[in-house]
Amino acid sequence: MSMFTYVNIGISIDTDEAKKMAEVWYACENAGIEVPENVYNFFDGTKPSKDIQWISAESCTVNDSDEETETEYWEIDISNLPKNAKLIRFCNSY
Repeated sequence: MSMFTYVNIGISIDTDEAKKMAEVWYACENAGIEVPENVYNFFDGTKPSKDIQWISAESCTVNDSDEETETEYWEIDISNLPKNAKLIRFCNSY
């Protein structure tokens, strides 16, 4: 069995922009129409929740290894985190 590890960022959606984008998402969903691309991309393709939206941390993480110590590690460049980042989630999938 293999394991896949990835990192997500929980961003607060209590900003005006995020609230408006979430309203558009839900309005489109209720109307049975496709969510506009800019709204879809704003939430990284994941349906928004009420307070935290999980997005991929791919743009600010580096997965690397040290052959000498046989260690695999993740680095997160916190300067690249969104301003409204609240949580960092490390996920293992089997």
